[in-house]
Amino acid sequence: FISKCSRMADGELLPLLCPSEKVQEEVKKWCEDNDYAISHMFETRLEKADELRSQGNDLLKEGDCKAAQHRYYAAIVQLDFSMAQYGEGAKKYEEQLNTRKLKVITNLAVTRLKCRDFAGVKDIADVGLKISEIAKLDEESTRATDAKLWYLTGQANLERGFSEDAVQALKKAAALSPGDQKVRQSLAQATEAKKADTVTAKEVWRNKLMTEDEVLSRGAWWRPATALARCRERRRRGGCCARRQLTEEEKAAKEHAAAMEAEEQEAARARLRSSRTSSRYSNPMLRSRSSRHWG
Repeated sequence: FISKCSRMADGELLPLLCPSEKVQEEVKKWCEDNDYAISHMFETRLEKADELRSQGNDLLKEGDCKAAQHRYYAAIVQLDFSMAQYGEGAKKYEEQLNTRKLKVITNLAVTRLKCRDFAGVKDIADVGLKISEIAKLDEESTRATDAKLWYLTGQANLERGFSEDAVQALKKAAALSPGDQKVRQSLAQATEAKKADTVTAKEVWRNKLMTEDEVLSRGAWWRPATALARCRERRRRGGCCARRQLTEEEKAAKEHAAAMEAEEQEAARARLRSSRTSSRYSNPMLRSRSSRHWG
């Protein structure tokens, strides 16, 4: 789209903002059917574009994103031409035209953000930034427009989970508009998201690259399998001396596991003896024999 924007030829802006040819034809037909046909008067086209943009703003406030986007496309139809071909004498008219184009494009980006068309936000913002670069309006207007477009790009990237791209876009917005509290808050949010994503990514790759013993060694300290895995990991990471030393630790871990198992077996045998004794004295015949024996 860069080469097309650089020429700013008539009728080339709408396809950049609305890739669907079907929608383009629908918008143009709607303009013809609703008293918004293309006029040959410069001032009339600007007035109609302003009116359509205002209608789009009202629809956006009501939450009707689709209808608002349609009105903005219709406004672009009125503005989709250039006065640059008429030389320096038409410069002030070209500035009026480009100012309105950038306002509509910015509103289109806001609409797509509200519609959660995050990829579309970036596409619209890219076109707006290029037109802003070509238009060369006054510095204050250019900075304000570019800051808003970079902010919208950052918000869209943040919503998509592209935290690194969001940080880059929002840093540009903050540099252009350092006093904007909303931009600073979004930048802080994106920075935190980037840190969290970095930690998560490191953890994911660490788990993928870990050996079986490394995974087992992260278990509870009192488990025999964990103790053995830790011993093997220390031996693997150490040298020959560490191997001789850790062999004793491995033996100690095995002895500890065997002692725990022996204790469990002894406790089971004790429970079994206790249950046999109680069942013997609960039998009347065995009880009478016992009393005659001791009598």
